[in-house]
Amino acid sequence: VLGQVLPNPETQPVRLHEAMRYAVMGAGKRVRPLLVYGAAGIKGADLNFADSAAAAVELVHAYSLVHDDLPAMDDDDLRRGRPATSNLTRPRPSLPETPSRRTPSWC
Repeated sequence: VLGQVLPNPETQPVRLHEAMRYAVMGAGKRVRPLLVYGAAGIKGADLNFADSAAAAVELVHAYSLVHDDLPAMDDDDLRRGRPATSNLTRPRPSLPETPSRRTPSWC
């Protein structure tokens, strides 16, 4: 499902879309989407309708990890044993240059 909701990595702007896929599709436990499917199953919901919610939960989690690794935050070099997304490009963005500053929930 995640591969379907993310932009194609060859679509402009290529660097942004590649970074999005790198951050979201990397190794991870994917426990959060399983919790969404579990809750939907307990409630007797059609699990096909839980796909969007499961993807949304995982995307928000990936978003938080990317921003946590930024230089103005924890400045981590590795995430799950791989280079942090912010280390893929130079120069690395500072916090005010990131989308989090334009996201109402972070303001």
